[in-house]
Amino acid sequence: MEDIEYFNSKQPQDIDDYYFQGNAGYFKTFEPERETAFAYDSVMAFGLAACASDSEEGFTGPQILEALRAKSFTGASGLVRMDPETTSRDPFS
Repeated sequence: MEDIEYFNSKQPQDIDDYYFQGNAGYFKTFEPERETAFAYDSVMAFGLAACASDSEEGFTGPQILEALRAKSFTGASGLVRMDPETTSRDPFS
């Protein structure tokens, strides 16, 4: 739930009903296909890593890589955690 709230906080707030706003129960009421869930989670991982860079000017590849290594979240496919050595998804997540 915390990750969905964080993601929603990064969405533009000035245009009502135009941007998707997730809610805490979204993935409890919608069951995506397995491949769709992994694709969604990979995009979310990149987006969360970009937001974690905390840079007003943007971010660099090394910043994204470090943020990916440190970030874990509950995504559409379940727990998403990266192996800090390979930056691949931890096979146990």
